[in-house]
Amino acid sequence: MYTNPNNLAPNITAGPNNDKYFDQDEILDRVPSLFIVVGVVCAVMTVIGVLLLFDPPKQDHSVGEKTFFQRLTNTDDEIEDTSQHKERADLYDDAHPLEMIKTRNFWLLWFLALVNGEVLIFLQSLYKAYGETFIADDHFLALVGSISTAFISVGRMFWGMIADRLPIKAALVLQNAIITALLLTFTLSEKAGKWMFLIWMVGIQSTSAGTTANLLSATAIIFRMKYFATNYGLVCSSM
Repeated sequence: MYTNPNNLAPNITAGPNNDKYFDQDEILDRVPSLFIVVGVVCAVMTVIGVLLLFDPPKQDHSVGEKTFFQRLTNTDDEIEDTSQHKERADLYDDAHPLEMIKTRNFWLLWFLALVNGEVLIFLQSLYKAYGETFIADDHFLALVGSISTAFISVGRMFWGMIADRLPIKAALVLQNAIITALLLTFTLSEKAGKWMFLIWMVGIQSTSAGTTANLLSATAIIFRMKYFATNYGLVCSSM
């Protein structure tokens, strides 16, 4: 909306694939200032986030019902008592990073992070170029990018709940099966018009977002919590 307020269409076609580009001065002249706008927005959001950070209240271990916030931020050993954690608690005993990278499970998770990360990079880089082949509305394509990106947050919450209720293997299989189905049928969206393109983008982005929640849960369940931050960083190093 900022870069192309008049909703101009690409006016140059080049390359063997007939790629479309913008050459209008009123668009190109806004690009440098766009970085300043994005930087200011990010700075404001970061400051707001920092101001909202606070330490959770100390938990009352006396007998009685806990508040919602205490249940939400609970880090007691009772988390470990769920059936899902019991089934996997003995897989590794607080695996050290150097021990973890020698295991088959680490490389499986690392490869999943690689594949799912490529999906997000592919979509965010090329969704607009693909959309322009059958949608002559730059504002709508920008809207598709904004809405589908917003659904990444929704997807992470949704798949986090799924990871809490299903065995982690089942959650990973379900998530990747849905992503595969959506990617294989993505080109069908152009047959049904721009709104179907939006629906497909939202579906793929929100499902891909589950990678973060599922890999986080898998790392904690399989390799335990002592070296969790380092282990999770290694698992996500392929993204």
